[in-house]
Amino acid sequence: VCRLGRYGYILLFHGCQSPLFSHFAIAPLALPSQHRVEDIFYSRKNFVHPELQHQLHQSFDKEVGLLDEMFQDGSAYVLGRMNKDCWYLYTLDDGGVEQPDQTFEVSFN
Repeated sequence: VCRLGRYGYILLFHGCQSPLFSHFAIAPLALPSQHRVEDIFYSRKNFVHPELQHQLHQSFDKEVGLLDEMFQDGSAYVLGRMNKDCWYLYTLDDGGVEQPDQTFEVSFN
């Protein structure tokens, strides 16, 4: 699912899809050349079976490596216990966002 808004877009993925590769296809359409990425929030829950995911998504470290190549000044975080259920988050440290936004998402497993 891709939700396009005035100031950006939200990609929602389920199952064995590759959200980071999708960004390369969607970003040029969603962000005209005169615009720059002000902020990014990439987050996901840890996978029950990471070995079933695309190689890039089998570890959060690999995802962070690609995100660091795409964006400057990014930071990665783990919320929760690393040996149990946890949530991964990657965001920019820019601090120059002039108009903050809010997104509320509820996911059911």
